[in-house]
Amino acid sequence: MNSGGPDGLRGFQVGAIQEDNRGNLWIGTEFGPNKLNLRTGKATYFNNRPDDPGSLIGNQILCVLRDHRNQIWFCSNKGISQLCYEKGKEKFIHFTENADPHGYDSRGFGLGGKLSNGLVYGALEDPQGRIWMSTNLGLFCFDVDSKRFKNYDINDGLTGNEFNMGAFHRSRDGGFFFGGIGMVVSFDPTRMVDNRHLPRVVLTSFRKFDQPIRVDSLLATSDTVQLNHNENFFTVEVAALDYTNSGKNKYAYWLEGFANQWVDNGTRRYVSFSNLPPGAYVLHVKAANSNGLWHEAGALKLPIFIRPPFWRTWWFYALSFTLTGLLIWLFYNYRVRKKVQYLLELERVALMENERVRKLAAQDLHDEFGNTITRISMLTELIKARMNGKGDEIAPLLTKISDNSNRLYQGTKDFIWAINPEHDNFYEIAIRLKDFGDDIFDKTGIEFQAYGIHEAQRNAILPVGTSRHLVFMFKEAMSNTLKHAQATATEIRFAVKNGQIKVLWHDNGVGYQPDRATAGGNGLQNIRSRAGRIGGWVDISTSSALGTDVLFQMPVTQIG
Repeated sequence: MNSGGPDGLRGFQVGAIQEDNRGNLWIGTEFGPNKLNLRTGKATYFNNRPDDPGSLIGNQILCVLRDHRNQIWFCSNKGISQLCYEKGKEKFIHFTENADPHGYDSRGFGLGGKLSNGLVYGALEDPQGRIWMSTNLGLFCFDVDSKRFKNYDINDGLTGNEFNMGAFHRSRDGGFFFGGIGMVVSFDPTRMVDNRHLPRVVLTSFRKFDQPIRVDSLLATSDTVQLNHNENFFTVEVAALDYTNSGKNKYAYWLEGFANQWVDNGTRRYVSFSNLPPGAYVLHVKAANSNGLWHEAGALKLPIFIRPPFWRTWWFYALSFTLTGLLIWLFYNYRVRKKVQYLLELERVALMENERVRKLAAQDLHDEFGNTITRISMLTELIKARMNGKGDEIAPLLTKISDNSNRLYQGTKDFIWAINPEHDNFYEIAIRLKDFGDDIFDKTGIEFQAYGIHEAQRNAILPVGTSRHLVFMFKEAMSNTLKHAQATATEIRFAVKNGQIKVLWHDNGVGYQPDRATAGGNGLQNIRSRAGRIGGWVDISTSSALGTDVLFQMPVTQIG
């Protein structure tokens, strides 16, 4: 068949011819394979299409192999490809020097194993179904079932690694022949013996910053290599104890504590690490012999501990935490003290201003209100004097005006006295009640005595408004005694003890009626009400034989 035409053969140089089990003849050329249908005479051309991973990987076809499973294999200048069918259409699976055994190769072509050289000159199948290929890097044996390659080169006994196209043959007795540069290699694949020895890995060298150290001395006192945080650049050298073509021994490592998977290290017998963070690690290194058999149980396990710097130790964290907490506490206390000082100063200024206002108010009320009431009383008396007994109807009214004025005057004096801040102490209250007692019992025939008054009681400072209620309470008690008790002797006692002020009023009168002492009478109710209002409590006891006692107690916070 000549080339040309839509159904003609493409490519002038034919490198291989092979018939499949479907009645097709596969013809390999320098521009790709042609499928010739022997029944119809129609030829179909295949080539590489970069946008289609299922197309042919390379256009130069050097060999076409049909194996015992009737699978067709194409040897090309870029690897070996297997023909398969998907929904009746031809697809190719590729095995190249760049292929990932578990995915697509670096160019996106197919799934497959790993082939160390892309140029495949020829291929032969042995009785075990394995495919032997000649390349520029020696011979490769491909296990179709496991998709694994095994390479044989001058280290395995070949006189050279470079072979040529068309130079391969299988003899009648099953012997394989491959021709190369200045050599012909022959062997029986069924008599090839694999290396089954499983190599154990041993440590041969340990270097810090490329300076060798004696690892035996490191492990003498501990089974762990311990390094400082600034010694985290080190290299570990190992050896696999297998000497059958040891140059093809392969290694893999896993640094437990840093990664979670094995890393293929190829044929390199050393592993280097740099800038590892402080911590505990275990370096695992395993090896495979020249036949690719890995020995998991013989892996090297080297514990490594990189000490943290002092600023990353637990005691430094604890110390830092303690110091930070202490600084926060000191700063907080400083702010609290400053705030308390500010509030105290603000309160002091407010109290001073309050006292100043109260003093001014007391002076103004005394000068204005007190003097006005006094003039009203004097004018009332003057009118009565000028009437000379006339106006009997008006005289009682004037008398009431005078009495009310005097009563209002006395109440005003008490109010003015109470708002004066100088009287917010227990001593001034005692003096005020003593003066009131002297005045009210004067010329009544009732003896009055006051006890326990001394200057030290000025240091018992009372809250604002307390003095007014306290004075009114015992004025009420004195007035009740004068009106109802029929007493001949009275006394009032003052004391400051155990953080409390105490005032006791006693008379030797006939006492109150029980109903009046407990629930009745506005006077007693007022005494109890005022005591509760200023935070104190009062106890009233009365009997016809012992008279009446009114005891008041109240805590004070400021006592000198």
